[in-house]
Amino acid sequence: MLQRTRCGYFTDLSSPCNKRSPGSGCAAIEGIHHNHAVLGHSAHCVATHPSDLAVALAAFDAVVRYETLDGTGEIPLAQFYLPVGDRPDRETALPPGALITAVALPGSARSLRSRYRKVRERASYAFATVSVAAALDVRDGVVRDVRIALGGVASHPWRARSARPCRCRTWPTAGW
Repeated sequence: MLQRTRCGYFTDLSSPCNKRSPGSGCAAIEGIHHNHAVLGHSAHCVATHPSDLAVALAAFDAVVRYETLDGTGEIPLAQFYLPVGDRPDRETALPPGALITAVALPGSARSLRSRYRKVRERASYAFATVSVAAALDVRDGVVRDVRIALGGVASHPWRARSARPCRCRTWPTAGW
């Protein structure tokens, strides 16, 4: 969940990178664009978030629990990752010095039917070119709710919220 970006400009210390060195610029914007964000980026950073786990957790509306010297707290995953904006170096809403102690799924997650799919350049040990986690609430053969999260395409796991109001009246038969 706290993986750093795989952007080649982030790891290349000779390239300007606002995520690594705020205010230095983003070489990726004018450079090679392969594997950079197409959603949720800004004029300051186009790096993608690499976590597969975070994409699946986003589809389940997970909550991140943490502890600091001052006490405990929790942050819904939907608010955990910060928008890139003009401060790509600030990635999460965790307080300074916080330690993640748990990731909780709502009780309703047990009743959801879900799938995760990942497209990548090689068969194993590769970051997602694009990934999708989908969770369906199906009762009495009717899809009541759809939750879709995308990975490999944005600065954080991207919830496709426009799919949420969808109220299908038939059960999808292929692969579910």
